[in-house]
Amino acid sequence: MPTLGFLHTAPVHVETFRGLVRAAAPGADDVHVVDEALLADARTDGVDAVRARVATRVGGLVAAGADVVVCTCSTIGAAAEQAPAAVPVLRVDRPMARAAVAGGGRVGVVAAVGSTVGPTRALLLEEAAAAGSGAALVDAPCPAAWPLFEAGDVRGYLDAVADHVDTLVGSGTVDVVVLAQASMAPVAARFAGGDVPVLASPAAAVSAAVALLAGAAVRPRTLSRRTETPEPRDPGAASVVGMRDLPPGWATDLAVDVLMGSTVEDRGDHLVVRTPDNPTFHWGNCLFVLDDSRIDDPAHWLGVFARTFPEARWVALGLPRLPADLAPWTALGLEVGLDDVLTTRELPELLPAPAGYDVRRLVSDEDWEQHTAHELRENARTGEYPAEGHERFVRAQTASRRVVCERGDAAWFAAFHEGTLVADLGIVRCGDDARYQSVGTELEHRRRGLAGHLLGVAARWAADRGARRWVIVTEVTNPAGRVYRSVGFAPDRGSAQAYRKPAY
Repeated sequence: MPTLGFLHTAPVHVETFRGLVRAAAPGADDVHVVDEALLADARTDGVDAVRARVATRVGGLVAAGADVVVCTCSTIGAAAEQAPAAVPVLRVDRPMARAAVAGGGRVGVVAAVGSTVGPTRALLLEEAAAAGSGAALVDAPCPAAWPLFEAGDVRGYLDAVADHVDTLVGSGTVDVVVLAQASMAPVAARFAGGDVPVLASPAAAVSAAVALLAGAAVRPRTLSRRTETPEPRDPGAASVVGMRDLPPGWATDLAVDVLMGSTVEDRGDHLVVRTPDNPTFHWGNCLFVLDDSRIDDPAHWLGVFARTFPEARWVALGLPRLPADLAPWTALGLEVGLDDVLTTRELPELLPAPAGYDVRRLVSDEDWEQHTAHELRENARTGEYPAEGHERFVRAQTASRRVVCERGDAAWFAAFHEGTLVADLGIVRCGDDARYQSVGTELEHRRRGLAGHLLGVAARWAADRGARRWVIVTEVTNPAGRVYRSVGFAPDRGSAQAYRKPAY
């Protein structure tokens, strides 16, 4: 059985992380080691003084059968990652740090233990440099809370941290808050849906660790001394829940979600997708219905969605098929539709590039800023979403896309006309599959062959990295379907969904 190992410096974390593993990967086992002296000695003597003991503890977890090790203490996390090990080692706060700096801006660092501040700042700066985000750190220590934790008054500790965060958020000096210690995680829920995201580490770390276990998510930038640079890896079509036997549209949707930082929880008759660092991403915070026998009971699924996402003003449900009767769904304000899923196992044709355009892969800061501007212009043209909220969403999504591209799991290609990006698309590696993303051409540049050419360029990038099937999803009514068919795509099992937009 695949096994996750956890190194803790406080016993309270054992049940927390055990529960997260059960929710994220019911088929996985977990093994835990608690060594409170590691944190106590690191606080008094420095991390170097306990480095060898940390390595010994990591080695013990590997010997006990761990396939991936997570260190849940931020103070000694870097020492754990640097320990020689035959398996991946992940510090608990790395996925959170990556999400926090992805959009740039001011990152508030809340820590109750002084020894945590330095390692957390170093990690955030490392991830900001890797992402090119230009994030600025705002120190916000709350040392008065820690004695409560040490005394066993966990409720008082969490209340003190929450009060501190509330003051920080209200000051207007930060754009995002990171809770530097895993023990603070319950505080994040108190600020869910607020204007300033408050990020905690445990759930994101378990998601990343389980995905490493399944070969379906991010490999940490530094796994051990034997890994000096980030390695592109085969993400695999399987998600943290095995993805079951899903149609290609759903399977690649979920694989892409996980790569972009989402979690997927299997609840038997449905899947729950959450994207903690982009909580207003409707199809990154949604349900996928698996129980075909209840597909004609929209009231049931509305209730499940409301209980799962109580703060959401939208409803987003993936369905295994179109309901037999749409009337009950539309009566509840839901739009039900079917997307075309097109696939091919033959390398899509590379159509000629139209004259007057420069086609290249997005790499630089300027390239990605143009990608953002392109997305915002399209929304301004259609008026589909309120401008201010949509810009926040697009910038967060662009940051996630860039991270995945720089990691080697995806690539974005664009056509530029007189220096301005006018068409682009992405392609994401999902094991043997390659999934196209966000194919878009500005209105005045359509019907010139740009999309067809970019499809072929991206297909070759994926083929060079082992893709054996190419997948693209589009609305049934989208005339671009003709373009996709012209380069070799054919219909596969479609994807049905029910959606209700928020009232803006």
